[in-house]
Amino acid sequence: MQRRVIFYLCSSLILFLLAGCASINASSRDHLSSDQSTLILSTDADTIQDALRQEFEARGYQRISRHMSEDATIVKFKGARITHTSGTADGVASSTIGSVFFARIEPASDTKSTVILFGKPTIDDHEICSDDDWKDTSCETMTTGIGWSGRDMVVGRHEAETIQSVLLSLEDRVKAREGSSSLSN
Repeated sequence: MQRRVIFYLCSSLILFLLAGCASINASSRDHLSSDQSTLILSTDADTIQDALRQEFEARGYQRISRHMSEDATIVKFKGARITHTSGTADGVASSTIGSVFFARIEPASDTKSTVILFGKPTIDDHEICSDDDWKDTSCETMTTGIGWSGRDMVVGRHEAETIQSVLLSLEDRVKAREGSSSLSN
């Protein structure tokens, strides 16, 4: 009988501890498909890189890196969005919530380029892992309490909205520069 009570208490404690935490696994792909995150533009890759830099910097995201990967250029943008403060059993805790974005720019032909955007939330500058991470990206498994009040800020929705906004602005920029509507989505 005593063993059964100890087993019950131990198994209950384990279940309680497991139920109190949840990993965060989010990206823009949770809200936008790959097709919704892609544009084919009638301009060269260098012009697109410059326009992307301007668009992301206007939204508070700085270019962190740029490198070649196979037949594409990968550009990384990162920045903070908000400082989130929440009460804990030990007092008050603050976290900086931000975003990281990756742009994959591939030449589609001599006169066209394909842009694919992908974004993920960050917590205290740590990039959250997602099921859709590109092979060129790094991440950290993040776990928070189930009741953490900042959870709604790290679900990939902000990143998806930013990607939509950047793609629309990028498309408008190229249309204005070219003076035509030779874009496809």
